[in-house]
Amino acid sequence: MTTVRSIAFLAAFVLVTLVAGKAQTSSNDAQPRDVVVKPDTLPPVDARWALVIGVDEYADPQVSSLAGAANDAAEFSGAIQRFAGFPKDQVIVLTTNQEPGRRPTRANILFHLSNLSALVPPNGLFLFFFAGHGVERDGEAFLLPSDARLTENLRILHATGISFQNVRAWIQEMPAKQLLVFLDACRNNPTAARGSEDNLLTESFTTPFRFSERNREIEAFAVLYATAVGSRAYENSSGGYGFFTGALVDGLKGGAADAAGEVTLGSLVRFVQDTVPKRVQIELGETRRQRPFAEIRGYRADELVLAKLSGLNRPPTPDGPLRSAAAEQLQAWADLRESNDPDAFLAFYKAYPDGPLAEQALQRKRELEWTRLEHSVDIVELKKFYEAQPRGAYSKEAIERIALLERTAGDRDAILALLREYADAYRARDAERVAAVWPSLDRKNLDRMRDFFQMAQTVEFELTPNGDPTVTGSTAVVACLRTLAFVDQRGGRRESETNLVVTLERTADGWALTSVAVQ
Repeated sequence: MTTVRSIAFLAAFVLVTLVAGKAQTSSNDAQPRDVVVKPDTLPPVDARWALVIGVDEYADPQVSSLAGAANDAAEFSGAIQRFAGFPKDQVIVLTTNQEPGRRPTRANILFHLSNLSALVPPNGLFLFFFAGHGVERDGEAFLLPSDARLTENLRILHATGISFQNVRAWIQEMPAKQLLVFLDACRNNPTAARGSEDNLLTESFTTPFRFSERNREIEAFAVLYATAVGSRAYENSSGGYGFFTGALVDGLKGGAADAAGEVTLGSLVRFVQDTVPKRVQIELGETRRQRPFAEIRGYRADELVLAKLSGLNRPPTPDGPLRSAAAEQLQAWADLRESNDPDAFLAFYKAYPDGPLAEQALQRKRELEWTRLEHSVDIVELKKFYEAQPRGAYSKEAIERIALLERTAGDRDAILALLREYADAYRARDAERVAAVWPSLDRKNLDRMRDFFQMAQTVEFELTPNGDPTVTGSTAVVACLRTLAFVDQRGGRRESETNLVVTLERTADGWALTSVAVQ
């Protein structure tokens, strides 16, 4: 299911070029007079390095867990390797689901920042990506690594967290001429007890990355935020990543490409700004608002190529603008969003198998299939659903449902067998067998039963359940129709039908009767 995760994250994209001379910073409307050359190319492939971090789990129990930060890091790192030319062995990924040396602890993060500061060449590109919790204390913003302590004490935060000013200092010390920084650090309230509350983006998160001409080492930069200051951002929980990250990845893999297959800084910004609001409203309703915004200075945004796609990676409209194809898919998705037909979403996927919404269509198809099956008692159909995607969405729920039904079936069979044994013992006029299935029957009533069995010449007894047993914990209840006929010592025949409620308790060996009451 696609739901809102109460987040208001900063997902900032900072593209910075450093030079060891005078600064050259500019905006589209006001350029400093000393700007001569605006960068419009990235460094060579072998000069591109990245540190990508995703923090889902925190050692401090006061910090709430996240669901999609590690996924965001994995998806993003894969996208920059495949589409933006980053060599795999020059992309370091730290996430909470890896071995200790690759987990996003404060020490590991700072260690790799230190190492990379020496590895990235002066003519190179350094990329820093962080997805996880961020907090603000007294106007100062901090990233929370996995071993951070959440506290109001600034000294402890400085010792266990990583301040945004500290990140900025590392950036400024890098010898690389170009830097890319993505920050996704203001999600839901990081305090575990208040995890459902908003954690809105504030100026404290954006100010450290607002470079200007007074920073003499900076030539140009671009910043792309997931949402506006004072607002919140959302995630696709069924997909396990944020709408913003999803749009960035889809833009890099072709959604933001032009007819020549080039994704520029400008086209990526426009794609993200167009796509995120639509996807949020399609999935969460028209009252939800999330629109990324950008600050770009000193770059020829429409000439700076971030990715150039091969024909295999291109969307299926090579003769027309690729953005038109993306718009067409979004409109088709909007027309489809109210459908409850899994086959309709499968048809959408087949029509746009390489589009940015293809995976979401398959997820929606599976969600609808699960909605139909989640209360089913058909174990065969549930197993087919699970076997189609053993690691897909709702697989865990399907396994749990199958296990429940199998336990229920086992309980039902055992309970019905016990009722048959009770009826057989009654027909056989064997009080000891009755006592064996009804061990809590008191002596007085057991003696009365013995007297009845001795008095009756013959006994006909049927106990017919009116439905399956209702099992709650260790107790089961079955509504039954009792049909009794017997011949007394004088040869008289008596017959009766009575509605009963039979109650049973689970024992170490199975089940036992505890009461038989007239309904």
